[in-house]
Amino acid sequence: MMLFFKPGCVVCLLGMQRIRMFLLILLCLATCTGCAMDTGLNPAPYVSKRDFPHGGDAAVPTAKQLLQEINLARVRRDLSPLQRHNALDILAQRHAAFMLRQGHLSHDGFQERFRLSNAAHLVENVARNYPTARAVVQGWLDSREHRVNLLAEDITHAGVALEQGYAAFLGAAFTPAHPAPPQTP
Repeated sequence: MMLFFKPGCVVCLLGMQRIRMFLLILLCLATCTGCAMDTGLNPAPYVSKRDFPHGGDAAVPTAKQLLQEINLARVRRDLSPLQRHNALDILAQRHAAFMLRQGHLSHDGFQERFRLSNAAHLVENVARNYPTARAVVQGWLDSREHRVNLLAEDITHAGVALEQGYAAFLGAAFTPAHPAPPQTP
């Protein structure tokens, strides 16, 4: 399909401006890899596997490493380490995947995660684009609100997930009235 524009026609000029703007946006999207909304909460860039061609898999944080760093921070402050719970892991994984699809950090759906967890108290921290599990936890410790969640004395169980740079942590306190869901093998 060919487009014809008449010289001096206002409608044609507006059409050309729209096409130019569209092409400029396409060019920007094609050249700006990793562009995302900066929330100010996560200053460190995400390190991808391609940035470490010689055995860089260790540079990409894992959920296990994230929980180890969380527990290290808690033990250093004379708090009990958290037990990993797979029902909470599933909720955290779903939320990390949701944030990845949306392209930004959020606490959307927290009330639903709280209901599904059956916890008496549930806390949540999210992060994006930290290069290591230690950096994620340090970022949370540097933020008063996130530190309060991470170091809450009543939480005993955790669910953690990392999905292409998006991290989700759920900490839960279970009681006899709100028992932990059964662990699945």
